[in-house]
Order: sequence, then C-alpha cells, then structure tokens
Amino acid sequence: MAMILIHVTAWHKSDVIASSLWNISQFAVQVFIFCSGYLFFLKEGAGTTIHSLGYFTKRATRLLIPYFVFLVFYLPLEFIEAPKRLSLTYVLKSLTLTGGTDLNWIILLFLILAVLMPLLLFLLRKHRFMFFIYLLFATFSAALFLKLEIKNYKFIAWLPWSLMILVSWFFVKFHNRLTLLYVFISSTVTALILSFYLSVQNHSLVFFDNKYPPNLYYLLYGVAWISGLWFVFSFIDLEKKRWDIVRIFSVNSYSIYFIHFWIFTFIRVVLKSDLHWGYLFAIVMISSVLVQKTFNAFAKARTTLSPR
Repeated sequence: MAMILIHVTAWHKSDVIASSLWNISQFAVQVFIFCSGYLFFLKEGAGTTIHSLGYFTKRATRLLIPYFVFLVFYLPLEFIEAPKRLSLTYVLKSLTLTGGTDLNWIILLFLILAVLMPLLLFLLRKHRFMFFIYLLFATFSAALFLKLEIKNYKFIAWLPWSLMILVSWFFVKFHNRLTLLYVFISSTVTALILSFYLSVQNHSLVFFDNKYPPNLYYLLYGVAWISGLWFVFSFIDLEKKRWDIVRIFSVNSYSIYFIHFWIFTFIRVVLKSDLHWGYLFAIVMISSVLVQKTFNAFAKARTTLSPR
C-alpha cells in the first residue's frame, strides 16, 4: 500500500500533503526486503531445505517470470510516453536488468539477495566471526554512503541493503514486544541523530535522496517503521475477517507491485488523467486488488480443472 502511495504521489509533489506522504512512505522497500529475509530464516528454522540448486531455480523463476510478463505490457507504455526510448538496446537492458526501465533495480536486488541469504546463514552457523565481519563491513558501507554518492548504484546497493536481511534474522530470533520496543526507540533516536548530522553537512533529509544506494539514515528509518508496525500489530488479531485486505496485499505483494505500476502508468500515459492524487491512489489500489483477485480465481480454476 505504501509503495502504491509512493508511485502515485511522486507525480503530485507540488501538493504539500502528497509530497509529505511520498516522503513518509519511503519505508516501503525496507519492509519488502525485510519480509523476504524474515520468511527465509523462518523457513530455515522450521527445517525447510533452502540450499539446493532447486531453491535458487525456484527463486529466480518466481522473480523473473512475473517481471518478463510485466515488461510485455509495460514497455509499450514507456515507448508511448517517450518514443526516443524505443530501441533494441533499451529492451535488452530491461530484460537483463542492466538498465532500461527504472523499476528493475529491485528485481536485480532480490536475485542477489537470494544468493546472499544462504551464504549469510552458512556464516552464522559455521563461521560466526566472519558473519560479524560482514555485518561491520555492510554497516560501514551504509555509513559511507552518507557522504559518498554513486551513480551506478545497481551493482553495489546489495551491500547496504543486506543489512535489512540481517535485521530480519534478528527479528526471527528475538521478536518479543520488549525487544521490538527497544529496536524502535534505538533506531528512531539514531536516525534523528543522523538527520542532525546530515543537516549540518547540508545534505538532503528527503528519504528518496538517501535511497540510491541506501545509507544508514534511510535504512534506520525503515527499521523504525518495521519494529513500530510489528509492535502495534502484535496487539491485533489478524485472523479476523476485517483484516482480509492485509492478507491480500501480503500474500500477493510481489505481483501487485507490477500490477499497480502498470495500471498507474496506463492511467497517466494513455488516459492522461488529471484526477486528484487521492482519488488516483484509491483507483489504482482498488483496481490492483481486483486484477489480482481475478488472476487468483483464474489460476485456482485452472488448478481445479487440470488432470491429476
């Protein structure tokens, strides 16, 4: 939901409320990556085998096939909006995640993390000292990016982003309410201290400007949201019917990521809508859920009708 809000409000930053929500919602990617790491370590704790070649093949398939299908429908919209982009080079870079469409950086990141997570787990089990060396190195990189700017960030961003994977491991091991509250307070206070440091350095405090690659200020902002949300939701029974919308976005988060982006781009490029960003957000969110539920129903019907 926050990611949808980011993409809609990004085009309406002249509106004070939209601009504020766009900035506040920048925790979305941290949550996205955290959930991936959390489920990985949770499955490992349950004894699921995740080190085989089949694991990597399945992971890559689940990441790439939805992206390639998305490109078939999305690239024509990009070429309508900016005909100069229409080239074989642009298409090939989009397919290989080396350039082209802007949003593919997160798919590349997930692929790298799919390889990195088992390696980090191996270090945790067999070489604990090396694990903490890696943790220090990743933290140092995130701190370094408070000062250092890198244009070609795609192939180095995985290092600071991997801190979210390490945070997810910590939450699997220690997720009682008192610990969550401590993490929330400590990450918030540290982020505030860093914001003071950045302001003294005349560095932007806008979270988007600290995202590519992510620095410590941006990552701690996400950790504060994760621990805060977890603490709040720990008091709520999510099994109740009224929380179905949460489950829909949770289970289908990756596919809705593509669906909502295509719907929003179609409205913006083809329909050239000038709707208020609030109405647009509601339309994109509701439409994304309806498309996802239709797809789920179709997939379920095919599974039911297929011969055993």
